[in-house]
Amino acid sequence: MKQNGFLRWAYDAFLKDPYDNIDAGYEAGDEFFIYPDPDQSSENPVTRSTVRFEMMEEGIHNIVKYRYLMENADEKIVKKLKSGVTEFQRIKGTTVEGGAEGTTESKSEVTAQVKEMDETLSECTQLYIIQRNVEISREELRKELENAEILLEQAIEGEQPGNYPKEAILTFEEVLVKIKEEMNEVLSLNEIKSLKNELKIAETNFKNSVVVVHKNLLEMTIQKAESLVKSEYTVESWKRLEIALSDAVEVYRDDNATQEIVDNAKEALDDAILSLKKVDVPDQVNKLALYELLKTYEGYHSSDYTESSWKLFKEAYDGAYKVYLDENATQEEVTEAYELLQKAALNLKNAIDNPNEDATEGEPIQQPDKDTTDTAASGLNTLPWTAAGILSLMSMYMIYRKKEKNDNDF
Repeated sequence: MKQNGFLRWAYDAFLKDPYDNIDAGYEAGDEFFIYPDPDQSSENPVTRSTVRFEMMEEGIHNIVKYRYLMENADEKIVKKLKSGVTEFQRIKGTTVEGGAEGTTESKSEVTAQVKEMDETLSECTQLYIIQRNVEISREELRKELENAEILLEQAIEGEQPGNYPKEAILTFEEVLVKIKEEMNEVLSLNEIKSLKNELKIAETNFKNSVVVVHKNLLEMTIQKAESLVKSEYTVESWKRLEIALSDAVEVYRDDNATQEIVDNAKEALDDAILSLKKVDVPDQVNKLALYELLKTYEGYHSSDYTESSWKLFKEAYDGAYKVYLDENATQEEVTEAYELLQKAALNLKNAIDNPNEDATEGEPIQQPDKDTTDTAASGLNTLPWTAAGILSLMSMYMIYRKKEKNDNDF
């Protein structure tokens, strides 16, 4: 196997018309290693191979394999290769016209030697391929393990975004130590593949454990708070909302805020929103009925009634008059004044029908001008608020002047 070539008598010394004439003078078949293109007139003739040529090429390949394995395979494979591939024995036979014709026995021996060499070479090649794949796979695992160790070394324990939980770091570290220890053992290709898969899963789980802070719910709560109208709530409750909203926005913009801080900010803002108190807008007081009642008694004269009944009527009338002019009077006060005046009016006693009671002297009652603002709550007021306020003031002023004029009657 140390030869560096294979000498043949000829390469293309085929006979004339080789497809028809096979009368060769050499048993080795040197005239028939290759065949010419059957089309002698072809511009691009294609040479045809033969079984002899293909077998010779296969033998050359085997020699190359043998030499490569002897130089690169481990001692175990080399030893097996040497034991299975031996030098061919010289063919024993008679010489015939420059050649040798071996005996039947010697030909069988050569065939057996070739078969043994082929089987041994094939087996050693497969062993070497497996061995080489193991080495390549082991080297890949070693590099992957190094990268994983760098990832672990750079990992920062904490709760901020980009950090890793302590438990995740410890778990990943345990897997790396285990794989590193097993790599020192003799491993099969399947065992190495199993370790690579284990490392891949552990690394993926570790990367997925990185702290990621979710702020989408906080953002939605901030948008809700910002959509509220300040004028609709009390000053105190709105101030609490502003503080909570300011804190929430600051946390939302903080790239280092932990999930706990984000959740707390959202909760505080939610509480502030729920704690908002609406501004109490008092209902518009309806004085229309009271005004009409006061108007009903316009022209009543004290001299027409007994003194005692007129006194009660006058007190009720003055009270109702005062409530009518009071801008801060409640609906309850207006209703009460209405009922008292109505009751007092019903209890008036005519002086003629009650001669035993003294009649009073005085001028008739004059009804004050109607305040247009009184009808706002009942839907009768169609004036803008500003104009209604001005008319109200004018009405109260006129009522005051008329009342001043009628004081003598009361």
